[in-house]
Amino acid sequence: MSNLEAFLPLLEPEALSRLASKKAYGAGHELFELGKVSDIVFDGEVLRGKVLGSHPIPHTASLRLGAGEVPLSAQCTCPTFTDGWEKICHHAVALGLTFRKQYQAGGEIAMAHNPWVEDVVADPQSRRRYQLEIRRGRWHVQVFRGGATAVDRDRGRGRGRHSQTLAPADQMIQNFLDWEVEETDEGTHVLDDLALAGFLYFARNAAVGLKGVGRLNFAPEALALRVQAEPRPGEATIDLHAFLEEPSSGRRLEVNEGRVIAGAPTWFLVPDSGEIFLIPDTPPWVL
Repeated sequence: MSNLEAFLPLLEPEALSRLASKKAYGAGHELFELGKVSDIVFDGEVLRGKVLGSHPIPHTASLRLGAGEVPLSAQCTCPTFTDGWEKICHHAVALGLTFRKQYQAGGEIAMAHNPWVEDVVADPQSRRRYQLEIRRGRWHVQVFRGGATAVDRDRGRGRGRHSQTLAPADQMIQNFLDWEVEETDEGTHVLDDLALAGFLYFARNAAVGLKGVGRLNFAPEALALRVQAEPRPGEATIDLHAFLEEPSSGRRLEVNEGRVIAGAPTWFLVPDSGEIFLIPDTPPWVL
């Protein structure tokens, strides 16, 4: 019997409702009904996917076959799991139900590794945390592993030496850290905007903090550039006023209220709140 054939019976609603708590199953079933699961990958051993709950950034969940009295085990990036409240959280329930439905409907099953969802099964002690600080117009990035332990850098071994020890998304982030324009005595990476823009793109699901503010909040919706014509009082002329807008809410952000990070893609950071937004299809020199 294949792993898939052994896996599917455990994803039946009756089985999942017994394995998870009543609260977790109910909340997970609701997320499943709302279609909140995406990026599902089954590699023959582990089922992984992203689940959008109440947090604006999707959580990454995984399910795998257990052993003995624990037929199914789960992991998730949500506080419900990481704080120990549930062994199988509602995000994992939603993932299981969605995969079962997709399989029964004859949908294509992605078998390749997906770096966006693979980190969740990595050893927590090997996963990284990043802290940003702006000093004299440049970005200083400090890397920590397993909580508050700073990564000990070996300067003499060159690039690419991390690939055997890092989770896939952290490997891609490391590529941009290697673009550093300088390294401080403390081992902090000093990046320009271009390198930081790429770093941020791959760090959207990582733990990234802004020193003195807290964790960065990656907004789920990109900003749009708007230009408004404003008449000059007492004159027959107008001024063109450019600003950024959150399309769904109409929230307006003045460019001088934050920091434009010019790169591919371009970002807009609100330092006071730690919010960070994508600005697609807008050349950075326009801002």
